[in-house]
Amino acid sequence: MSQQSRMRQFMTVKTWPTYAATSVGANIVLSALLAFSGVDATQAVKLSTLLMVNVVATGLLWQAWRQTVISIAEFLGVGIVGAVVVGLCIALLLPASLIPISFWILTPLVAFLLVIIRREKIRPILRLEFDSVTLYSALVAIAVSLFLNRIQFTRYGLDNQADYTQYHPDLLFHQALTNAITQSGVGQNGLMSDWPIRYHWFSHAVASAFEQGTNPSSFVVLTRLLPIIAICSMAFLGATWSRMLTKQKWVPLVVALTLTTGKFVGDSAGVQVNWDSPSQTLSIPLLIFACFVTYLLCNHPSRWPSVAVLATISFVLVGLKDQHRICLLNSHVCPRDVRFVN
Repeated sequence: MSQQSRMRQFMTVKTWPTYAATSVGANIVLSALLAFSGVDATQAVKLSTLLMVNVVATGLLWQAWRQTVISIAEFLGVGIVGAVVVGLCIALLLPASLIPISFWILTPLVAFLLVIIRREKIRPILRLEFDSVTLYSALVAIAVSLFLNRIQFTRYGLDNQADYTQYHPDLLFHQALTNAITQSGVGQNGLMSDWPIRYHWFSHAVASAFEQGTNPSSFVVLTRLLPIIAICSMAFLGATWSRMLTKQKWVPLVVALTLTTGKFVGDSAGVQVNWDSPSQTLSIPLLIFACFVTYLLCNHPSRWPSVAVLATISFVLVGLKDQHRICLLNSHVCPRDVRFVN
């Protein structure tokens, strides 16, 4: 066995303890972040646990589809996107009475059955690779982005003394629409039933699913959970993808920082994650993931099942933020044009 093979074997942590350590560690960190930002501790733990249950389940499904060992960063980044998609599908397809229990157990049950049924085939790949460059680059970017956005936690207060005049006017409507979906469903509430075009409202359905699953206070999901997990997913996916494209160790950090702290065109907020717009917040990590899937499809032509994944993500993305359909189309047309210098 070559020295490189030994190193890779050493850096690949074995099976279930790694999944447990990754999920528990991420759960603790996210719970602490939510609590530090002003969320009640009990609500923070519930939201974080619900998210991580679905992150682990969808991460396992993604790894089974990829049929290879993946990094911890890829597992978490894709898992967050998967949890968002699961929340949306449950909110769209199930009656309100079934949403809370379904969000907690449906995807984990599917993942568990897959592992049991196909255990002989997927057992060799049930490991997570500790790629320190990718993981640390993403964690640094997340820390920097949250630090730069710390004013949002003060601006959007959650206690009884919160000054709603400091809130962006749009966010009050976003919370009202989320409440309407929670109480009346996606097609029966007064805020949506008469709309000729339901403009990028999928983000409200996602927020509603988390609210029904954990029953948090108003604005907790929109101003805390969704922006934080969007930042995390963007950093993890950006670092993972760029690590595949180059041997330069500084590139994943630059990419992750650019995605999580860089400005986007036409927005005066000056940050990639817009606290005032849940659709903007959630659409960026899904757009990155859609481009990542396109890249995998082009570099692994035998993986045509990825077309189904890409179609699902494209549908969700357009429902989240209609303007991103142009970016999505460009990623499908010219995915091979992205290159880094090795």
